[in-house]
Amino acid sequence: MPATILSKSTIFIDPALTREADDIAASSPTTPTSITSITLSNGETVTPSPEFGSLLFDLMTHLRHGTASVKTLPEELSTISAAEIVGVSRPTLMKFIADGELPATKVGSHTRLRTADVLALRDQRRTKRARAIADLRRLDDIIDAQN
Repeated sequence: MPATILSKSTIFIDPALTREADDIAASSPTTPTSITSITLSNGETVTPSPEFGSLLFDLMTHLRHGTASVKTLPEELSTISAAEIVGVSRPTLMKFIADGELPATKVGSHTRLRTADVLALRDQRRTKRARAIADLRRLDDIIDAQN
């Protein structure tokens, strides 16, 4: 039995499928890889988005280590969950809120954030970080050229 649905949100993966995922994921251990096509049982081939293909490949990679958990995000997040997604501490996230960089609402004494706003902040920070790294590399190349 390859996979068994244990409940609405839990699927048991047979060890044979885990080994197959291991073989596929091991085929490209150092290069980020994405699944570019999927052949359905009726013979039709579908092309997933690069993001979905990467998700499938990442799932196989995690199965190599024995466990994987996939969850969807709710519409609103707690500050702890939001901080984890953005990749900062909760106090830093609260500073973003206080500075107006991240909109939030209060529900009683709890601060809630829209998932879309949190993901947008995460993406902005990633873009800013990538630009800074590129700028440092260019500066390093200029300094190397002058020496």
